[in-house]
Amino acid sequence: MQRQPPTPVSRSAAAFALLLAALLPAAVAWAAAGDWVDGPHSRARLVAAAPSVDGRTVISAGVHLALEPGWETYWRSPGDAGVPPTFDWRGSVNVMGATVSWPTPQKFTTFGMTTWGYLDEVVFPVELAVADPAQPVRIDLALTYAVCMNICIPVSATLTLDLPAAGGGSGEAAAALIERFRARVPAPATFAGMSVERATLTNGAVPTLEILVRANEPLREPDVILESGPGLSFGPPSVRLVAGGRRAILLVAVTGDEVARAGLVANPLTVTLVDGERAIERTLDIDIAD
Repeated sequence: MQRQPPTPVSRSAAAFALLLAALLPAAVAWAAAGDWVDGPHSRARLVAAAPSVDGRTVISAGVHLALEPGWETYWRSPGDAGVPPTFDWRGSVNVMGATVSWPTPQKFTTFGMTTWGYLDEVVFPVELAVADPAQPVRIDLALTYAVCMNICIPVSATLTLDLPAAGGGSGEAAAALIERFRARVPAPATFAGMSVERATLTNGAVPTLEILVRANEPLREPDVILESGPGLSFGPPSVRLVAGGRRAILLVAVTGDEVARAGLVANPLTVTLVDGERAIERTLDIDIAD
């Protein structure tokens, strides 16, 4: 259920200005960054890892959100509340396509609801496919996102960044920022010394997913984010560590009507396994318990 009160809460921008000052040292020259666009309790801009196209067929860029203290924004599958960001690149020039990556989110539990998102700041890394590497690029993004604390507020912003065909100054600071958040994107399955072995559905009074995971280094507090079809909700996992923490069995209650549960079996399940700083992602078919 999404929290959407009709009236935003007023809030001083002073704390936000201090946060931005800490995040963005004054000495840094952001030649490969677009202008900040202000929104409720947040700001957004585009950054690029290089100040020009310079013959590249793929440009590494990022969508940078900075949030006022205490406000959060959301991952692609936000959980029990919230709205995920959307990215519309159709206004861009000399860009054939864009692939957005999602850094591993934090888990928040409020009023019995679990959400996945980000505090303070986040950069969504983007790979932009260039149509003609000899020509300049204009990145034009119609961005929507939500910021939430005690209320949720939808935000829309149009972000732009022009990259010349060559030259353009320094892009080192922007490149470092993008890579810092790219390092937080969940690794492919079996990377980071962890793997999701299987997911099995048991159809009882309360349908339950049993997820088996393995790790080279002992697991500490494994958690999972599950993504499937519409109409389904997943409870918090019950975790049992075995084999000295190198294996874990996670039991997750599934709620939804029969049609939604049928979709769970018919479609692949995306499992993001998070254990501290480690995270991997795997999409797999679900087994049915005998």
